Amino acid sequence: MQRSKRSSVTPQTRLAFFFTLLLHGVLYGLGASVLAALFAYFVTQRGWDGTVSALNIAGVVLWSLSGIFAWGAFDGHGQEVGDRARVGQSAAAFVWPLKDMLLALIAGSVCFLLIWAGNLLMMPRS
Repeated sequence: MQRSKRSSVTPQTRLAFFFTLLLHGVLYGLGASVLAALFAYFVTQRGWDGTVSALNIAGVVLWSLSGIFAWGAFDGHGQEVGDRARVGQSAAAFVWPLKDMLLALIAGSVCFLLIWAGNLLMMPRS
């Protein structure tokens, strides 16, 4: 049985990690945009105005999610430090959940970029 030369344990370069993160963020953003557009079409207001409203809401929710990730990590770390201090142990250093935060920020930005691109395409020609 031969093993492939490329295994899942192979270290990833920073550039490859960045592009993978960017790709996942864009795909999540496109998925959220499709869901927002479908929600606007079937539930609220049809047309461009309803789609813009739904995309704005999706973008704001995704950006807020990024802040919630940061707040949750900071709050959880503070609690862990307090619990460990009571028993005389040192706590691990605080680590930001950067991957999750960046994914949410990129996905929200995709929603806002789609609004911007749609407004450019629908701008009246003079």
